Amino acid sequence: MLKKNFIDNIRKGLGRAYLELESAENKEEYRETLLYVCFHNCSYDFVTEGSKGAYLFDLINLLDDTVYFKQSIIDFLQNKVPYRNLFAQLLDILKCYYYQGDIEIKPFFNNYYKYFIENGKWTKNKILCYEYLCITIYQIFGLKKVLHILKDIEKLKINRNDISWFLFLISFKYKNNLTIQSFCAEEDNQPKNYDHTFDEFLKLARENRFNCSFAHWASDIEYDKCINYLKQTKNEDDIILILDAFQYEDTPKVIPEELLFSLLNVHSKVVDIEIYRTLSYKKSKKVENLSLTLLKDKENAISAIHMLMNNYKKEYKQLLVDAYKKIRFSFYNYTPLVSYTIDFMYSKKKDLPDEILFYTYENSYDAFDREYIIDCMKKRKLLTKEILNELQHDSDYNIRKKATKWLALI
Repeated sequence: MLKKNFIDNIRKGLGRAYLELESAENKEEYRETLLYVCFHNCSYDFVTEGSKGAYLFDLINLLDDTVYFKQSIIDFLQNKVPYRNLFAQLLDILKCYYYQGDIEIKPFFNNYYKYFIENGKWTKNKILCYEYLCITIYQIFGLKKVLHILKDIEKLKINRNDISWFLFLISFKYKNNLTIQSFCAEEDNQPKNYDHTFDEFLKLARENRFNCSFAHWASDIEYDKCINYLKQTKNEDDIILILDAFQYEDTPKVIPEELLFSLLNVHSKVVDIEIYRTLSYKKSKKVENLSLTLLKDKENAISAIHMLMNNYKKEYKQLLVDAYKKIRFSFYNYTPLVSYTIDFMYSKKKDLPDEILFYTYENSYDAFDREYIIDCMKKRKLLTKEILNELQHDSDYNIRKKATKWLALI
């Protein structure tokens, strides 16, 4: 029977999963659940936190039969190529066996690399997986294998843009090797004189590029063009793109609050949601009142909470806590709420709702942001010995390192 809370804590990367398994009277009851987790992606955001392979390997090591897991993963990889994040997770688990001294893993990777490039259709996913396999091979075998991989890349005619991460890593690691440097060298094809006119911004935004740069660098003339266009256009897609560009804390240019309120209830509900998000960065009595109304609106609750944070008064403390605890974090969907919370709570001010830090730590799946959450908790003297013990087994390396340091000071 799958242990749902155990799986959920692993997806979050919390150390309590390790402590639960470590203290279990019958660890074998967890074996199939842990194997299930190994074969399902556990990375909430692969770009920022990487795979949880090493974290899972620590859990595997708490069981007696670690060979069972190794062989299961090897059999799985030899039968199919999973999507990249899961592929990376499985390779990282096997890599940990190698670092622990398992002499069988090195010949496996050597044979698997040959098998991988010689079998199966080269889909987009396979190329992504190939890049991660190349990184793993270079980490295990070093420079000699890297030179061999570069020859394979040329032979397979793989676009260098599709393996840019691998090329960056090896060029940085072996910066004095001319063969690798010449292979990794690419011409700079980026535009040289991008001056952030409004027309250029809109064109690039429609192509999902540079969507936030306009609010930072636009000239006054181009900014005025943007505002006038926003007042007149009926194109909802463009309105959303423009609003999105101004949804940042530190943009030197902003959309006037009066204009944002005037656009409410003019277009579709989707546009209104974006307007609320943009307004959530404003500090004013009007936005404060709007936040109190929107707290009852489930669809706009996060924007309402953000508004309330930016217009906070101590009499709103319990109101904010109650609203915050109604938010349900999901492993499958991103929420900016954690970032808002970090910005709001990162101080020693009194009368702030410390409960939301505990709630975020318990419920958020983002291991990258969790480091900043515990920094907030440390600043506000909220880290108990129990939490620090748990943090020593967190999936994030920086969190584990900090927890060990802070525990030594108690």
